[in-house]
Amino acid sequence: MDRLNKELLKILPDERVKTRLIDRYAYASDASHFYLLPIAVVLPLSIDEIKRIFELSHRETFILLSGPEVPAFPGRELLTAFL
Repeated sequence: MDRLNKELLKILPDERVKTRLIDRYAYASDASHFYLLPIAVVLPLSIDEIKRIFELSHRETFILLSGPEVPAFPGRELLTAFL
């Protein structure tokens, strides 16, 4: 996780990379009873940032998920999530 955090901080400023447990839990559920605890939450503001995050996910082989549908995603217990 430390390596991933360092890579994310090369793309986004610190205030838009959430890796503290309390922040990750804040994004772990929708209005349902399902939880998917992400390994990190990122808040990109530009297409370039999104592109660089997708490139990082491909290189580091983690799955990107986004939006309120994430906790209800089928097979959620098998995924490494990144929002």
